[in-house]
Amino acid sequence: MMTTGKTGVAAAILVSLSAAPATGQMTLGVRGGMNVAGMALSAGGTGLTGGTRSSIHGAIVVGFVLRPGFSIEAPWTYVGKGYDPGSSGSGVEGTLKLGYLEVPVLAVLTVPANPSLIGGRLSAGPAFALRTRCNYSAPTTDATNITNCDADVSKIVDVGVVVGAGVKIGKGAGGVTLDVGYDYGFMNVLQANVGGSARNRNLLFSVGFIVPIL
Repeated sequence: MMTTGKTGVAAAILVSLSAAPATGQMTLGVRGGMNVAGMALSAGGTGLTGGTRSSIHGAIVVGFVLRPGFSIEAPWTYVGKGYDPGSSGSGVEGTLKLGYLEVPVLAVLTVPANPSLIGGRLSAGPAFALRTRCNYSAPTTDATNITNCDADVSKIVDVGVVVGAGVKIGKGAGGVTLDVGYDYGFMNVLQANVGGSARNRNLLFSVGFIVPIL
């Protein structure tokens, strides 16, 4: 009888350990979805109201569990940004479409630390981006004389911060994630010859899947 009892206790311990995220565990995942991009615009010291544009994003997510319920995630992301013309009289006439390779470094808190099925997710951290695509179009009356979007319009580098909230479905370090994030750019991404300033703003809706690998 004692042997049977010890066996049952050992089995229960093994089950609980297999469900708990291991400290120092690496994870790998994918993430993607839709985003609503816009920009904080100004010209001559006056703020302008440009329109938003819908785009997509996709990422390979490398993670590292520091302790149960707390991890670091680095989503290597391709994301579309930019703006569309604003409402009539906004002063914004052109359309700017940008593509970035962006890598946020996110501290991720999962509550509870070891959910039985569904847990909440909170994330925040800096983001570093390299512009890979630039397309600017404007009416024929546009007087900017822009001929090369890459050289004449946008800078290559952007830096910002990403915050997010969502849920994770699944035990341990792996599972399905549903997140809403906001990407706030700090830098003026326009070249000096353009005049004015434009700072990226982006609202992201993501679905992802994470698996432990080590």
